[in-house]
Amino acid sequence: MEIYNQDQFDDRLKSKIIATENEILDKICSCLEESNDIDSFICEIIRLNTIDDETNFNYFEPGTSTSIGIEVTVDNEVQEYYIPIWNCSRSFFRKVKGELNVDSMTEVSQEVHEFIESLM
Repeated sequence: MEIYNQDQFDDRLKSKIIATENEILDKICSCLEESNDIDSFICEIIRLNTIDDETNFNYFEPGTSTSIGIEVTVDNEVQEYYIPIWNCSRSFFRKVKGELNVDSMTEVSQEVHEFIESLM
C-alpha cells in the first residue's frame, strides 16, 4: 500500500492510479482465461467506484474509492470478490490522504486463483 498526501495529488498520480486499475483488470482477465474450471460459471468483471457519474469522477475527493471485482454466478448464487485499488479519505486534522493498492501482480494472481478454487 502506498500512501499519498494531498500535496502529491496531481495528473501523474492520477495516471498511476488508472494504470494500476488497468493492470489489475488485465491480470484478472488473464487468470480467468487460464482457469478451465471457470467456463462452467457465469462470470462478470466489474469496475467499481463510489461516484455514479463517471464524467465528474474525481479520484482526489475525500470519500472516493475504486475497486475491481469479479462476480461469479454458481447455481443461481452470486459469489463476489473485490480488489481495492484507490481510497481517498480525510483523516485527523482534516488532512486528505490517498491509499493506492500496489500489490504485486503475482499476489493479485494468487488471490484470484484462490477465489476461483473456493468456488469448486
